[in-house]
Amino acid sequence: MRIELLNEAGEVTNAITASEEFARAYYPHEQWRVAAAQDGETELTTKELVQLIIERLERDQLMPRINREFILGAMKKEAEEAGYTEAQLEAKNKGYRLLKQFDAQIAALRAQL
Repeated sequence: MRIELLNEAGEVTNAITASEEFARAYYPHEQWRVAAAQDGETELTTKELVQLIIERLERDQLMPRINREFILGAMKKEAEEAGYTEAQLEAKNKGYRLLKQFDAQIAALRAQL
């Protein structure tokens, strides 16, 4: 079915072909609606859809790839200098652990491109 993605003003910014379950899962904090007109659907390739998901997740978290890689690298280097292993860093630093999980989620999506 055709799902319309909306901006803050309620204007359609994009339309995808997906199920409502998909929209709820990948756009939980964004506005979207089932399009009134379902004819002439825009078909996205899997790669286009995956790229849209990555972009949306990065935008929602305000965490593009360059920022994630820098923060993770800096935190890992600082921990190593203090004598911590990466496993200890993950156990002691919730922010590092969550950012690393988010980065792994994006990496799994990128593997589909």
